[in-house]
Amino acid sequence: MSLIALDASGPRAGLALLAADGVVLRSWTAKLKPGLIETLPLLLQEAAHSQAITDIAICTGPGSFTGLRTSIALAQGFAAGLGVPLWGVTAAAAYAQALPGLPRPLWVGIRARRGRLFLLRQGKAEAFADDALPVPSMPVAIAGEEAALVAAYLAAKGADVMLTGARLVDAAWVGCAALKQKAEGQAPGAAVPLYVDPPEAKLPAAGLRPPPFMNPITEAGPAHAAALAAMHKLAFAHEPWNEAAFATLLRQPGVLALTHDASGFILLRAVLDEAEILTLGVLAKRQGIGAALLREGLRRLCAGGIGAVYLEVARGNDPARALYEKFGFVQCGLRNAYYEDGDDAVLLRLDLGAQAVHQS
Repeated sequence: MSLIALDASGPRAGLALLAADGVVLRSWTAKLKPGLIETLPLLLQEAAHSQAITDIAICTGPGSFTGLRTSIALAQGFAAGLGVPLWGVTAAAAYAQALPGLPRPLWVGIRARRGRLFLLRQGKAEAFADDALPVPSMPVAIAGEEAALVAAYLAAKGADVMLTGARLVDAAWVGCAALKQKAEGQAPGAAVPLYVDPPEAKLPAAGLRPPPFMNPITEAGPAHAAALAAMHKLAFAHEPWNEAAFATLLRQPGVLALTHDASGFILLRAVLDEAEILTLGVLAKRQGIGAALLREGLRRLCAGGIGAVYLEVARGNDPARALYEKFGFVQCGLRNAYYEDGDDAVLLRLDLGAQAVHQS
């Protein structure tokens, strides 16, 4: 009997295979870079090979919304396919598992975006500017990706801090936390992303314009994986997704693929009341195809009760950024040197709210 634990809340993704007694049988890591969507399903399949998997555990953050949404959606689909429980484990619970028996309260510092941190303490997750962290009145232990920065800041303010060696979340900690909850008879925690900052964008007052009556946009499924891979290679020759990657994605719950004849495509993935745009590609430029695909995708998400949509785009991709800004997306984060060419990834968000899509 084994448990698979997965984490993609930070700058890397990790996966661990644990025995029922918490012994780590094997572990894997992958960069949280373009290609994660292709890598994680293969790692999950490798971990489950010839194993009697009884549980799946997933870190719910807070952390990278791209990594969280990708890994949680994969974990949900994998657990559903195996018919096993899915345990949602917060980053705070994972760090607590890594540092048992601490003689002082644990504070965890995680990078939110440039100049802003998530601080996990006393069962709460809050966001603060780097230079506006609260100062504890009691001795505390510090862990997390930004532990050194947090410890230095608090020490300079006169706080009694103990710097621990726990930095990035280890998937094994996530698995051990889930096993502990299971042994204590607890119900599985919710496998939903833990977001700290409130929404920063609103749907345009005029709403989203619906597609024209004669709609060339059609929905694609797993049978169209080869065609989508061929189009993706033409649109993104520097980092194409292969047929296997599309087939895996299109079988996951909540994934929607739309094509505009053979001239463009968009993939979106919904998890509960939020969604993300995985990719949007256009082969025929300056014909409004990208806008038509985006409009139709957002219309369907809005009709399905989705409240917010996320995506990432290269800072230097001015045409794409202009398109998203036209639809009301606003920046909610930045990942430095995220792409292979060294360009930054700009994180965008659109709050669909409860407004209906109508003719404008």
